[in-house]
Amino acid sequence: MLSGLCWHTLGTLWHRDKIMSRMGAMALAGLLAAGLCGCPRKPAPPPPPKHAADKVWTPEEMAQDPEGYLRWADAKVQAQSAACDSRLKTLQDRLALVRARKDELEQKMRDAQNIHDRMEQAIQRSDDEGRLPVKMGARDFERAEALQVVEGSLKWIEARRSLAQAYDDAVGKLQAAVGELRRKIEEMGILRQRLALDIEKVGIDKSVAELERLNKTQTEIGGFSKALTSSEETIGLSNLPPADKTEAKVDVDSFLKK
Repeated sequence: MLSGLCWHTLGTLWHRDKIMSRMGAMALAGLLAAGLCGCPRKPAPPPPPKHAADKVWTPEEMAQDPEGYLRWADAKVQAQSAACDSRLKTLQDRLALVRARKDELEQKMRDAQNIHDRMEQAIQRSDDEGRLPVKMGARDFERAEALQVVEGSLKWIEARRSLAQAYDDAVGKLQAAVGELRRKIEEMGILRQRLALDIEKVGIDKSVAELERLNKTQTEIGGFSKALTSSEETIGLSNLPPADKTEAKVDVDSFLKK
């Protein structure tokens, strides 16, 4: 049986061996780190040069750096697509505004037409029965007042036909512009998909056919640039038909002299 002194000695030796093992491991790790740091590292490739968004590429430049051109083209189309998205939102807001004005005016015109027709019928009944006043609904009207309502409602409707037509025209133009812009955005998405494939293939295919595709891409980008300044931009708020300034609701009193 070991004495307490022996146990103490064994414990001291075990503790010392453990410390030495840890020191050895730390030294080995340090040597490995030093060895790795001492190894020459391959320098990182320089970042590709950034080209201005309005750069005009010559066929020679595209042939010399097709990948650079394709990446520039992709960024260009992405920016154009974002601009078209913003313009589409603007046109959709304008279309909603004109439609709301159009619907409001048309409802007023229907109300005015209904008053006109009912009052004409009320006058006819009064004439047929040979009695006055003219009755329409729960109200009584002198014959002169009834005729004033008929005449006034008709004039009111006629005075707004041109505005109603202007709303129809504006809605048609805005719908066409929205549809055209959506088609352009879709075409831009397809072009970006093609550009992604061309970037993958550019290291393999550098033939004349590839250069022709690059020229085709340049033409398409130019077409999108023109689209961003097309006639749809002239459909601004200042060119839209104004809102009808009459009361929110049309009733019989709207056509009686005050």
